Amino acid sequence: MSDLADAQILVVDDNEDNRFTLGRRLKREGYKSIDYAEDGAVALQKLRAKPYDLVLLDIMMPGIDGFQVLEEVKGDQRISEAPIVMISALSEMDAVVRAIELGAEDHLPKPFNPILLRARVNSTLEKRRLRAIALERARTTDSSTGLPNKRGFMELMRKAAARSQELSDDEGHRTAAVLRIDV
Repeated sequence: MSDLADAQILVVDDNEDNRFTLGRRLKREGYKSIDYAEDGAVALQKLRAKPYDLVLLDIMMPGIDGFQVLEEVKGDQRISEAPIVMISALSEMDAVVRAIELGAEDHLPKPFNPILLRARVNSTLEKRRLRAIALERARTTDSSTGLPNKRGFMELMRKAAARSQELSDDEGHRTAAVLRIDV
């Protein structure tokens, strides 16, 4: 997700008016890809079918409630990285604390305040983006030296080869040199 506006967002609420309101406000903020689920079972199906950058999940729903969805998501390694912001009319601190302890990124109270919604959505998506960058750095960099590891070196080599191809002369000749020193 290079641009936050391209984020894949799932809105889960049993109340159609709430889904509509959240979707409309997210679209006003420039988010383009918003899916909806009317209950916890549908939410879990959608989460297993497509990766989401953010899930806005109502706590109080019939059948599988938001806490149960959150527990299932965090217990399933395939979808556990999806950041979840719990939404609820519950003002009880216990519910908010329980959601955070179960792995929710944040909590958003109903009725929705547009400024708070924007702040929570943007900060959650930004944290996800920064985690992805850190993970990529960890994947391609030696932690003790800060230099590219083998995977990072191979990626640099692929980029250099592509650049060399771009710089080839009119007859297609390329010149490249590689020096790899392993200590």
